[in-house]
Amino acid sequence: MIKGGFEPLYVSSGPYSLTFAKNTLEKDSHLIFNENNNIENTIIRKADSKDNSKSELEIIDSGFILWPSLEFNSPVNLKIDTSEIHTDSKTGIFRKDENGYTFLANNKLDKAGRFVLAADRKAPSVNRVANKINVTDNGSALKQISLKAEGKIYNLYPIGKKDFEIDLDKILRFTQKREYDITIDTSDRLGNSNRSTIKYIPTSIGDLRILAYPVPASDYITIKSDGLLFASKALLKIYDVSGRLIFRQDITGFSEFIWDLVDRRGRRVANGVYFYKIDVDGVEREGKLVVLR
Repeated sequence: MIKGGFEPLYVSSGPYSLTFAKNTLEKDSHLIFNENNNIENTIIRKADSKDNSKSELEIIDSGFILWPSLEFNSPVNLKIDTSEIHTDSKTGIFRKDENGYTFLANNKLDKAGRFVLAADRKAPSVNRVANKINVTDNGSALKQISLKAEGKIYNLYPIGKKDFEIDLDKILRFTQKREYDITIDTSDRLGNSNRSTIKYIPTSIGDLRILAYPVPASDYITIKSDGLLFASKALLKIYDVSGRLIFRQDITGFSEFIWDLVDRRGRRVANGVYFYKIDVDGVEREGKLVVLR
């Protein structure tokens, strides 16, 4: 039994060792730490189960219990003696609760409960319905999704989520309505990865909403739009109030561009109002910029 109000404390049970910082538990609380001798197989089946194909996790060891279910004042560090239990890069500690099993990415416990050692060797699954992609990982949960098209990459980081929906029209914002080849790379938090390729025709074209800030600007201006990233051609032009072209830049492949307030000759522009025009695959947008130092 671990009683609250202690100085830094190190305890172990079987192959599992826990390091508690000072006052991790309140003085009037206590905690029982011991190995778990059995575990239900209703949610996760053991490796030799006939139903294992439906599971993403394989129980390596039935783990340990910290009881009662208290929240800690500071994280508890967990170490596993690998001389007693074989582990690999696809093995980790999972907390069991009423919702199933949750992967602890850094082996730090924020509350008590039941914990098991399990392996996740199944990559995230990718399912498509029309122009929406659903990525699922019921093991260690998702880490990263990358969409590749036209030589460009769009990265998403749904870290810790087990389900994630991607609306391709909203994410990619292509400016031409034609067929594209999209490569989808997914990975989970224990390193399993998957790659798939789809054919995609946008059902809507990116609306090219341009955001230019700050207003007014004294050092630089950021010009940003998600619709720029997958454009085949994007050209930025900046004019002064007389209509004279002072700056021109090809911004193809960028989702944002930072103008450092210098003209084509490298001279700092004066305070005042300026106007930009962006031509993206034949679609033009324009707006106003203000410089005030």
